[in-house]
Amino acid sequence: GEITLIEDVVNALIPVRIAVIKLSSRDMNFLKADGVMSYIFKSLENKATPFCTQLKVAIEQRFSERRPNKLVDLMYYLTNPENIKTDKYKFIKMTSKKTLREYAGYLFGRLHTQKTGEITVSENEDIIIQQNNDEDEEMSLLEHELKEVTAEATTSNFTGSLINDFKSFETTKVRSKSLQQLLDDLGSSKPTSVEPERVFSLCGLLVTKLRGRMSDELLNALVFLKWFEENFNETFTVV
Repeated sequence: GEITLIEDVVNALIPVRIAVIKLSSRDMNFLKADGVMSYIFKSLENKATPFCTQLKVAIEQRFSERRPNKLVDLMYYLTNPENIKTDKYKFIKMTSKKTLREYAGYLFGRLHTQKTGEITVSENEDIIIQQNNDEDEEMSLLEHELKEVTAEATTSNFTGSLINDFKSFETTKVRSKSLQQLLDDLGSSKPTSVEPERVFSLCGLLVTKLRGRMSDELLNALVFLKWFEENFNETFTVV
């Protein structure tokens, strides 16, 4: 009885633990996070124990309340137009193509009223964990799920209105510069507050009893330099 229940709980929490660690990575975005959640639901459904079923229902309920549907569905659409033809979840209906195009126009207008420069950031996976055989298998399932949701179309140099861009994208599955820029913008959004929490922890390490009189400006500069060092692997030359 109780031993079996404990085993069920431990078995159910293995994929949850892996998913939480993956969601905490620095390269995580809303599209990848959606793939992680899809992996959790499939893994719990396959285990088919009473506890896994209850946990799956509870997570689905919370997920449906917090998921930014239009944003995530737009990322699916911009990744591959075929992605929006079927619902990703039984309990969440895919946003219509018309709504996604209108939302894309709204976001693009908000984000690109002025031209901005581009900075290429290298992906940085900063969490290393010890895994047992069960977790190795679960991790391979998770990586497969992420590959499916991030399978991308290609990019062209075509420019024009977003309406024409979307029409061309539907036909050729080739993104224009504008659509690629919008997808890159959406990909920079973080689905969790892990990165701000890292910054808060860094502030705690920098502001000690011996540095109690440090100014806000100096603290801000130190935090920025530390973040820049951890996230940019390129060498920059000051002219």
